[in-house]
Formats: sequence, structure tokens, C-alpha cells
Amino acid sequence: MVKLFYFQSISFLKSESKKKSTESVSAD
Repeated sequence: MVKLFYFQSISFLKSESKKKSTESVSAD
């Protein structure tokens, strides 16, 4: 259960970082 939650957290953080990077690029 903990591993699943950890995996989801990593995936969420990765997707969030991608959103931020794309936003910064478009804003630049």
C-alpha cells in the first residue's frame, strides 16, 4: 500500500514538473 502511494506521488510530481517546465517555456 505504501509503495503504491509512493509510486503515485512520484508520478504526480513528475507530471507537475512537466507542466511547470512547459509553462515557463511558453511564458518565456
